[in-house]
Amino acid sequence: SGLVTLANPWNFVEGAHHMLSTFLGKFVYRYALGGALRALLRLHRRTFAEAPELPVPYAVMEDIFRWRWFTLRQFDEIITAPLYGFKDAWDYYACISSARVVSGIKVPCLSINSIDDPITGSKALPIDQVSPSPPTDVACIIPWDHL
Repeated sequence: SGLVTLANPWNFVEGAHHMLSTFLGKFVYRYALGGALRALLRLHRRTFAEAPELPVPYAVMEDIFRWRWFTLRQFDEIITAPLYGFKDAWDYYACISSARVVSGIKVPCLSINSIDDPITGSKALPIDQVSPSPPTDVACIIPWDHL
């Protein structure tokens, strides 16, 4: 048995910083991803409105629909983190990063990532954590042009 990952963000904290460091990340991706999550929230707003108890006030969610621009980090700070009990967006990113569990992989693992990934960048890749001896894990980092 084994596993393969494709375009795994690995380290969400590094990825969040990287996204703000590129033109596309800063001006396109963070708004596109935040807007897509806001659209999902809007699609399911009735479920939230009918929930007996929420860690996020429903009025706050309604305010979000009036904002012209909405980023991924804003969504995670205002909705995701409180909804799932995280301190803030950064705590959420640290906890969900799969780089935390690389050393626990006990089967052969091939991870295919692009070094020039416009959302996460190369610093998010767990190159230093990958064991050189199979069968613990193997990472293959392949650059390709995203655009």
